[in-house]
Amino acid sequence: MIIFGTRGITAIQQKGSFHCPACGAGALYNKKEVRRFFTLFFVPLIPLNKAADYIECLRCGGTFKPEVLSWNGMVPSAPSSATPPPLGPVAAAAVPPAIRPNPPGIQQVSTTTVSYQRNGLAKASMILGIVGLLSSFLICPSILLVIPSLIMGIIGLGRAKKSNGLMGGRGEAIAGITCSSLGLVVMLAFTLFALTHKDRPDKRSPRQIAAAKISSSTTLKGDGNTPKARELAEKYATMMQLTHSVSFASKKGRTSSSRYSVYCELHDGTCAFLACVPDYRKFDDVAKGTLESLAWSTARNVLKEDGTVAPDTELCVALKGMLMFGSVMTGDAKGSSPQTTGKDENDMDHFFPESVGKTLEAANLPDKKSSEVEKE
Repeated sequence: MIIFGTRGITAIQQKGSFHCPACGAGALYNKKEVRRFFTLFFVPLIPLNKAADYIECLRCGGTFKPEVLSWNGMVPSAPSSATPPPLGPVAAAAVPPAIRPNPPGIQQVSTTTVSYQRNGLAKASMILGIVGLLSSFLICPSILLVIPSLIMGIIGLGRAKKSNGLMGGRGEAIAGITCSSLGLVVMLAFTLFALTHKDRPDKRSPRQIAAAKISSSTTLKGDGNTPKARELAEKYATMMQLTHSVSFASKKGRTSSSRYSVYCELHDGTCAFLACVPDYRKFDDVAKGTLESLAWSTARNVLKEDGTVAPDTELCVALKGMLMFGSVMTGDAKGSSPQTTGKDENDMDHFFPESVGKTLEAANLPDKKSSEVEKE
């Protein structure tokens, strides 16, 4: 599908009468100009360079250079060196009449149709420059586009300047050079930004880091803050995948994606499971309610089978799509159902102790423990 390109549009600039070299008499004419436009979905939007201008005779349809308007109508010819001998009636009818010698000062006028040469390098430079600029945040692919675009634009612009108006593409070459130069600047800015921010510490809380990890990774199955938490996360992901493949199917009868990515935060007395649910945005309210019940019961079964976590441990199960959490459930591990169910991510801060301290520090709020020490 052609999204963008160029197109020549002809417009009438002047009307009048002139002596047409083809008709040999006075005739009306239109002075027309062909200008190239940048098109988006075949709609001309941005005017580029002037391709050509010419004179069109309205009588015979001939096209001529604009200089034909200053022609005085004299027909040139070569002077006759000798007078032809008298001929008979038949022969005399076959010989054309003698043409008068060309008066001094009159130059021969040739009827020339306007021809226009395309500049393929300029057009290619513009296309590659635009694509390279739009993809400049992807440094490796973009550099393979902007460098050739810059080279072809310079060559195409030089050809257009040396053609004395017979080759177009000046505007296209300038557009390609401009876009490729901007693409190089953007790539340089992204590179400098990445180098300067490479060694900076991550200011996100552990909860935010865990949520981003399970959403962005395509290979992660289970992870956690400790080896034991990582083991529990892998067990939870495996059991949820089996439950998902059995309980949920697509509308066409095929089993939907069941690849779960789970992070477990385990501390003394608390345990939290953050699960990235495949195709979570496609679930309706009934399916989400069923999934919440399955996710809570699966978390209880994982902790019960493991046996190393106390039965009265505070439990949190959070279900997340690709962008945001859709359900945050909290309660006791021995309870058959969660005590609270909502969408507030702050309900998980209790299960990530370090994130509470960072949040208070960012908000310049005193911690409870520090305030108690100061009072004593």
